[in-house]
Amino acid sequence: MRAYRLVVVLIAVLFGSMASAASVQNIDVRLGFAGHTYYNTIVRNSSGEVLFPDEPEMLGGVLEQADDIWGLPRLFDFAVGEVLRLTATIDDGPDGGVLSCNLGGLDCATGATLDANPTDPLSIFYGTTGWFRGGLTPGSTLDYDLLQFAVNVPTESGDLATWFVLRGEFDVLEDQPQPAPVPLPAPALLLPVGLAGLAMLRRGQKRQRV
Repeated sequence: MRAYRLVVVLIAVLFGSMASAASVQNIDVRLGFAGHTYYNTIVRNSSGEVLFPDEPEMLGGVLEQADDIWGLPRLFDFAVGEVLRLTATIDDGPDGGVLSCNLGGLDCATGATLDANPTDPLSIFYGTTGWFRGGLTPGSTLDYDLLQFAVNVPTESGDLATWFVLRGEFDVLEDQPQPAPVPLPAPALLLPVGLAGLAMLRRGQKRQRV
């Protein structure tokens, strides 16, 4: 009877570990860097004259990297069109999180927390100012947004810039099919389950002989 209870307990633990492992998601995609976009941007010269946007009465304009003649600061040093790799291991279980994350050789796991109510396949927060989110299938986009209340940030041209959101944009080019998560604790637990089963079988054989 004790052996039977042991088997039941071990089986319960086994299936519990399998459920936990099933919450782990492995990500491996190829991305193309589409460049930076600055939202609510204003660029002024040293005299305070507004250089961008063209209408000074506007609160700010949207500035694409291709149109940036001032050399605004960048989130990433990737060249536009550069192909890079995103790999990550995410556990969306109750005690999980971003276990690993690498974006084109850059660590993207440090300070990362999962979005509790994600609307995108990938949704990671970095404190209260950073957000990495988007799709993971070819044709989708991934955006890394950094909210900044920058004041008079010097540009390469010697002018001054402010903006509200700095975005790094990525196009998903290819995804690598990932195998179903293998519950790593399961093989270790199969051994005691098997031994307990053999013990029950031997005990039953002894009782039959008596």
